[in-house]
Amino acid sequence: MNDSPKLFAVYFPGDGPNSAFYERMAKVLDYTAHRHCSNWQIDVRLIDPGKYSNQHQHSHISNTHKLDHWNRFVLGCADGDRVLLMDSDMMILRGLDEIWSQDFDIAYTSKNAKLPFNGGVLFLRVSAKTKLFMQAYWDKNMELLNDRNLHAKHRAKCGGMNQAAFGALIPEVVTPKSSAIETPWGKLVAIPCRDWNCAQGDWAKYTPESTRIVHVKSGLRKAIFGRGPIEPHLTPLIDIWRSLERESQPALSHR
Repeated sequence: MNDSPKLFAVYFPGDGPNSAFYERMAKVLDYTAHRHCSNWQIDVRLIDPGKYSNQHQHSHISNTHKLDHWNRFVLGCADGDRVLLMDSDMMILRGLDEIWSQDFDIAYTSKNAKLPFNGGVLFLRVSAKTKLFMQAYWDKNMELLNDRNLHAKHRAKCGGMNQAAFGALIPEVVTPKSSAIETPWGKLVAIPCRDWNCAQGDWAKYTPESTRIVHVKSGLRKAIFGRGPIEPHLTPLIDIWRSLERESQPALSHR
């Protein structure tokens, strides 16, 4: 076990007109992680995208490949390690150490919306149980990837690829009756997307006092890179991200 928490994210540029954006977002994540989590082990890793199937949407394949790396990373950790798994299209705006004062084995980010959670942030205390969870999560993802009808059923409730697998694996997260759920893999706790994974639906609720992680996806991503409208509630986050990218250039070059 290492006393320092670990942050792990992977990215792959892909192809097409959006390819350069993924590396730029990952660099901002890396910069903000080192800035706000200076005592953590930070690993924002460029990987080969690989392919599981050419019969599925690109995003489903990308999500599957990401989850493969998340699973491998956790299986390689020691019991007792504290791990944050996250998407690379993020920026961290405040320290994250407070999360470890909460009682959980697995913490995921939830919201009161049509899609009840977002799978881009997952905190784990590594143990034999949570390693089994990651393997079960991976297995469920592959089951859905190979069964279009089953995937469609869970995607309608949870969205995406990994999110659909998470909801299929733990149905209680789709209509949660409590913020804490006892599972075969330990205690699963919901933490608010608004604070820990601020994405669409929550961007207008951003406050510097409570928002810790912002998910740079969908409309926010398009606005940042000049590919979509700049809605008024997005302006503060666009300005923050662009400022952080400018700051990150000399910092990363001297690391």
